[in-house]
Amino acid sequence: MGLYKKLRRARDDRLPAWERAGAAKVCLRADSETALLAIAEGARRLGLPSHVVADAGRTRVVAGSRTVLAVLGAGEEVDKLTGRLKLL
Repeated sequence: MGLYKKLRRARDDRLPAWERAGAAKVCLRADSETALLAIAEGARRLGLPSHVVADAGRTRVVAGSRTVLAVLGAGEEVDKLTGRLKLL
């Protein structure tokens, strides 16, 4: 939701294009928070919109732990960052 809200506020043209294309989402597993943040940095360098989610701590995960990364872009571009990751 964080990336969606960010793009909506910015009136980013990529958001409606993603919605028209079916709003596909793929869930992958990174080995660590460090790996997650490295992917986020890679997205920034490639100019891909991204958003890191810090957990609220309402379950077993420690509050503030960065547990999710959303990246929007063409599959080929996102695959440059995530192609080695396994499906969740």
